[in-house]
This record gives sequence, C-alpha cells and structure tokens, in this order.
Amino acid sequence: ITQSATEELGSIVAFILGFLYSFSFAGGFAALILFSYDSFSFWYICVAACGAMTADFVLMRFIQLELTDEFTRLFQERPFRIALHRLSFLSPAPVRVALAIFCIGSPLPDELGILLLANVRELQPRTMLMLSFAANFTGMYIIARIL
Repeated sequence: ITQSATEELGSIVAFILGFLYSFSFAGGFAALILFSYDSFSFWYICVAACGAMTADFVLMRFIQLELTDEFTRLFQERPFRIALHRLSFLSPAPVRVALAIFCIGSPLPDELGILLLANVRELQPRTMLMLSFAANFTGMYIIARIL
C-alpha cells in the first residue's frame, strides 16, 4: 500500500489498519503503515481507534461465545490451578480491567487484554466498547506523537 493510495482512500484505510492493529499477527504491519502517514491527523486516529474497537468487540464476542467452555476445562487442570492460585492478586475485577486497558492501549497484542475483559461478568458491551475506544485512541495518539 503506497502512501498516495492510503491518502486517497483515507478513512477506509485508517479503519482497516486500526482493525488490523488489534491483532498480534498483523499489528506491527498495520502500525508501520498507520503511523507512516505524513499527514496523520486527529481524525485518522479516531477512525483507526474505531477500527481497533470493532476488532476488540469481535474478539470479545468470539471468546465469550466460543471459548468459554474450553477455558473452563483448561483452568481445571492442575498446572493452571497452581498458576491461578499464585496469580490470585488479579482476581478483583478492577485490577483485571486496569491491566486489560493497559494491554489494549499499548502495542501489546489486544488478545491478552480482551481475554482479561471477557471474564469480567459485570462488564456490559457498551462499557467494553467505550473502554476499548478510549484505550486504543490514547495508545495510538501517544505513539503518533512520539513518532
């Protein structure tokens, strides 16, 4: 994707790159293109954060609907019970949410943050969307200003 092509398509490309930014396998590639704009503006960050928020919501729904039983069985195994016992400080929901927001907002793979959020039962989808947008926007804005 050349810079002139991305400037012509603008918002569509920013949304797609934001969507890809959330996944570990494409995050580096998407960030490289996303932050290489000469005219990377506040608007592009908003649109890219919307794309990343959409990807995070898709990930969360997939984890909640398809993988809940798998994780339940996995965490009943002895090595995982021991590890969970040692990581018991992560039990309170506010700690998990704070750690998840950090993972989502940072260049770390969003899958880890979404996995932490998927287990918070009190979290409504609307709240998750707002948290995801705010974290992605803040992280992208900081990265864009540093570069």
